[in-house]
Amino acid sequence: MGLDPVTGRTGEYSFGRGVYCTEPVFAPRPGTPAGGPGWLLVEIYDSHTRTSSLAILDADRIADGPLALVRLTHHVPFSYHGWWQPAS
Repeated sequence: MGLDPVTGRTGEYSFGRGVYCTEPVFAPRPGTPAGGPGWLLVEIYDSHTRTSSLAILDADRIADGPLALVRLTHHVPFSYHGWWQPAS
């Protein structure tokens, strides 16, 4: 479920039984002010196929489902808040 902290509006989308999501990351649309429109990026794991995907959702229309799915041929292990490394 997503929550807009400004309006209090919520939205949710179910990827279905056996599909698990990590914490979504908000990506603002280029050139928009803070708190403006953007996308939610969320890693999902499908326990039926044992593969992961990156789901891209419109942050203002979560219930409409993914705009795109980047499907991987393997699973990506879940980690708490991701892994970060400095740019080289």
